[in-house]
Amino acid sequence: MYEKVFYRSKKGLILFTILLLALDTVFLIKLIGLLMGAETFAMVNLFAYLAGLVILSVFSLVLLKKAVSKEPDVIVSDKGITIHGVGLVPWTEVEGCLEYSSKGQRLIGLILYNEEKYLATLPPVKRNMLESHKEKGEPAIKVPINSLKDKKGFLEALNELNVTLDKRSSAQ
Repeated sequence: MYEKVFYRSKKGLILFTILLLALDTVFLIKLIGLLMGAETFAMVNLFAYLAGLVILSVFSLVLLKKAVSKEPDVIVSDKGITIHGVGLVPWTEVEGCLEYSSKGQRLIGLILYNEEKYLATLPPVKRNMLESHKEKGEPAIKVPINSLKDKKGFLEALNELNVTLDKRSSAQ
C-alpha cells in the first residue's frame, strides 16, 4: 500500500503564538493597571481589556495546541487523500485537482463528483466553513501547500499517484 504523511510547518504557528502571547501580556498589564487604580477606571475599558485578554488567550491556546500536535495535516495514499479536519476523501470521489493561488497562498483544491453529498457528512461548523469556499468560487475542500513542511514531497506524492493538477493563477 502506498502512503505518505505530511505535517504542518510549525515555525509560523509558533511565531504567531508568541506574538499573540505578547499582546495577551499587554492586555493583562493594562487590566491589572485598571484594577489597581493606576489608570483611570472606566467599566468600558475594563470589559474591553478583559474581552481582549480572553479572546487572545483562547486563540493562543488553540495555536499552541496545533503547534505541539503530532497529528499529520495530510496523508496521501492509493486509497485517497486524508485531510486533517475533513477526513478521507477517496480518489473515486475526486473528479480532478486544481492548483491555484488565493491571497498569496498556494492551494490544491479537490473537485468532487458529488460535493454536497460529501459535505453533508461533516459536522455543521466544518460544513459551513467549507461551503463558504464554494461561495467564493473555490473548491470546498483544499490543501494549503504553503502550510506544509514538505511542499515538494507533497506534490511529488500526488505525481507518483498520477494525480493531474489543473493549474490556474487564481480560483475560478
